[in-house]
Amino acid sequence: MMNLLNSSIFVSAATWGTLLLELVLFAVIFSNKKTKLLVFPPGVMFHFFIILFLGLVSFFFAMLGGLILYLIPSETPPPVLKLKPIPFRIRNDKRENQVFSFFKWKKYPEKQRIKTNVTEKG
Repeated sequence: MMNLLNSSIFVSAATWGTLLLELVLFAVIFSNKKTKLLVFPPGVMFHFFIILFLGLVSFFFAMLGGLILYLIPSETPPPVLKLKPIPFRIRNDKRENQVFSFFKWKKYPEKQRIKTNVTEKG
């Protein structure tokens, strides 16, 4: 390994290769979706090697965020969880027979009333 670092050809190739890769990552902004997806893995691997060789962990995550934002196509929306609200009853004096769901009061049917062992004071 020390022989490689003493070689001017290797050091020049590594330096110019880094600059060339960063230039390609910049130029890909103006290309199509297929090219962006093709350049994404080498860009992530290059910045991951910065963790290994230089120890700059936060730099990797900042660059990873940038790569995701401009190389992953935004034509398809991100996956969203489709959760169905579960209505719950509010049992008090004023709204005894209503359901609270998504900040709207809805009338709860009388026939589905929950029977409890607690007697009401009246």
